[in-house]
Amino acid sequence: MKLKHWILALSAAGLVACSDGPAEDAGEEIDEAVEEMTGDDSGPMEEVGEAMDDMADDVTDAAEDIEEAVEDATDEPH
Repeated sequence: MKLKHWILALSAAGLVACSDGPAEDAGEEIDEAVEEMTGDDSGPMEEVGEAMDDMADDVTDAAEDIEEAVEDATDEPH
């Protein structure tokens, strides 16, 4: 039963992330500051942030899959 609680907590934490997650937002802010200083409009930090947010989404999906599997495995037969 404790495992199920951990899985639920991890899933809930993952649900906090949205399409523009905090890592992506921070990357955008850094890129904007660099662009203002250098005039270069490339955004490597934003891309890193997007990749981190994509990984967070993947972890959330995996946690949801695990949660569903645990629920299925622990369901009592009728």
